Amino acid sequence: MSILFTPRKIGSLHLPNRLVRSATAECMADGEGQPRPQMVDLYRELARGGVGLIITGHMYVHPGGKAHAEMVGIYSDELIPGLAEVAAAVHQEAGRVVAQINHGGM
Repeated sequence: MSILFTPRKIGSLHLPNRLVRSATAECMADGEGQPRPQMVDLYRELARGGVGLIITGHMYVHPGGKAHAEMVGIYSDELIPGLAEVAAAVHQEAGRVVAQINHGGM
């Protein structure tokens, strides 16, 4: 078996394999930064397909730092349910997910 398909530990994070999906800009959020169902479906399919670690597209940490339309936010407790849905979809497929955070403002 290839080393790519063997488990790996990064700190306390246990990964099922060494396949990593790097961060992108999905443009799959509503105007408030809430992930849309398409993002949940995309991440679920990536994990189902065998990606061990998904690094999300950049998420803005303050409304003044939103870099582009349809960018996912991670700046408010109101966003937690949608973000938790993304994480749960990945975890249901035995994958792991980490957020790339960003501030595109001054």
